This record gives sequence, C-alpha cells and structure tokens, in this order.
Amino acid sequence: MNQFKEFKKRTVMENRTDLLNQLGTIVLDLGLEPGDRLPAERRLCQLMHISRTTLRNFLRMLEGRGLVQTKRGSGTYLRARIIGTSNGELDINPDFLPPIANQLEAAYLFLPLIMERALYQITERQIQNVQESNIALGQSIYSEDVKSIISEIFNFFRIISLATNNDFLIKTTEKICFIDPQPFENIFKVDREIREQIFAGHVDILQALRETNVLEIRKITENYVLTWCKILKKHAGISMPAFLAGIIEKRGEQ
Repeated sequence: MNQFKEFKKRTVMENRTDLLNQLGTIVLDLGLEPGDRLPAERRLCQLMHISRTTLRNFLRMLEGRGLVQTKRGSGTYLRARIIGTSNGELDINPDFLPPIANQLEAAYLFLPLIMERALYQITERQIQNVQESNIALGQSIYSEDVKSIISEIFNFFRIISLATNNDFLIKTTEKICFIDPQPFENIFKVDREIREQIFAGHVDILQALRETNVLEIRKITENYVLTWCKILKKHAGISMPAFLAGIIEKRGEQ
C-alpha cells in the first residue's frame, strides 16, 4: 500500500494551506529534518498531483517565508521543523528567519545613522540625483514593475550613502538594500496602497535631506523600515526578529 495519500490537483492560489499540509505530510512520512533535501520536483509533483509550475510557485512562496531554501543545481532543503499533533494537525516552526527579516533588522539599526551621516555632507548635485532616482521609483511603482521597484529603492539609498564618503557605510548600505524581489511580487501587484506608502517614505526622506533636518531623518527612516516590516508580515507571512517585533508592538500601543 502506498504510504502517501492521493492529493487532488489544484493551484497554489486556490488553497496554499492545503498544499502546505500536503507537503508537511510528505515530510513527516519521510522523516525529514531541517537541513534535509526534499524529494526531487518530479517526485513531489507526482505525490501532490500538481504541475511543476504550481510546485515551483509554491516553493518560492515557502522560501520567502523561510520554510525552505532552494540551492541551484542541488535541490530544495527544509528549513522548518514539522511535527504532527495529537489532533492530526501539523505544527510548522521555522528554524531560521528568512534573509529579508535579518536585512530589515540591520536596516533599522544602521540606515537611520547612515542617513544622518550623509545629511551633513550631501551636495546639491547628489540631492538632485536622489530626486531623479525617486522619480524613477515612482514610474516603476506606477507600472508595477517589481524588479525595477527594488532596483530603484537600492539606487535611492546607495546614492545617499555616497555622500558619507565612507566606503564601509556605502558597502553596508548596499548589503542592506540588495534584496530578493521574489517576496514582493504579489504584494506590489495587488495593493496600490502599499506602493503609495513606500513611495511616500522616500519622499519624506528626500524632504528631510533638503531641509537638513537631523531629528526628522532618523525618525522617518526608522518608520520607513518598520512600514516594510508590517507589510511583509501581513501580506507575505514573514516573521520578524524579536527585536523588531517588540518595537512594532510598543509603537502600536503608543
């Protein structure tokens, strides 16, 4: 008798929870632990009765949530511990935070300081470059071009960091802001309000630079990062580090 259940074919968008439970059952049946490789794509498609396209979309979603990790040429590896409960449900706990969560924590700690440092030395020409980058960002947001949006966000902060004339701060900014666009694909395309929130944050940072407003630029940059945290937690299911989660909770009570 086949140890795996027969799964009805469906798309990821129809019922992601069911797909997650199906994959969890396979993981339990095979006795896989965090760090173990999942069965090959063809085998998973057979076991779950879904197409390869549906499977790949589903695995990308799981990777964005930190539950699996795909290594090119090697396969997809489990990053969560899955436990069967007494009532037949699955308890799924990520062993690691996804990279974007760690980047946001670093952004909250360092970007406000880097923005403040740049504020004292930024030239009119550099401010003009930041403004041009912001215009390009607005155009990307309007066209819903996710890769271009992420690229322009990177350019925006990198241009500002150049004003510090500090290679370490510039490289730190680049590392913080160089992010995988995958977790944002559906978010930017379905929610106009989110796109407007992000753009408004960039406008506020640019205005603070023009006014040489030290107190405001730190506060604005912190709020900008926290906005990203809330968006990713709500719309992509990405958990935040305890440090950031505590700040968000505290500010929500004020």
